[in-house]
Amino acid sequence: MNIYKFRGKLSRVVGLALLAMVFLFGSYWEDTVLGEMLFIVGVVLISFATIGRVWCTFFIAGHKTKILVTEGPYSMCQNPLYFCSFVGAIGVGLLTETFTMPLLVAAFFALYYPGIIKMEQKRLYAVHGHSLDDYQKKTPVFWPSLANYNEPKEYLADPVIFRKHLMDAVIFIMMIAIAEGAELLNLHDAIGIFPTLY
Repeated sequence: MNIYKFRGKLSRVVGLALLAMVFLFGSYWEDTVLGEMLFIVGVVLISFATIGRVWCTFFIAGHKTKILVTEGPYSMCQNPLYFCSFVGAIGVGLLTETFTMPLLVAAFFALYYPGIIKMEQKRLYAVHGHSLDDYQKKTPVFWPSLANYNEPKEYLADPVIFRKHLMDAVIFIMMIAIAEGAELLNLHDAIGIFPTLY
């Protein structure tokens, strides 16, 4: 069985597991300057990821596999949506005011997403053939290159598809409220906390 066919479900399961950890585990750094700094950095990363995902979604709305999108965020790297998701997930991990959670998130991405990216490259190659070769040669797979940035003066996107995918980006912002709610419940001992995480 190819687990990459079920990437959406697996990502949701991992997300729910991490969300449960937000409620069940406390932070060693809570109520310290370092803990507050971790939270602030998390909010900044989530803000960046949310804007980035909206930007990426605009460029692929209605195009995803029909045409090879190589402009805007896709001129800097081949997988800007995954990059923004990675940044946002690290941000969510930092909302816990621990180093453990962002490290777990990074480990999940490192183990899981390279396979997803390879699978999608094969699918794109089946549609676009050798026109994909030039794009892949000059564009990094995951880490963006600002030197490659190319932006069109005008761009046509499908507003219906764009609107449907906006909620995917908003989920990261909702995690800020969830993390704050978990901290509030934990302050009032409403949830039994397992040992604190560093």
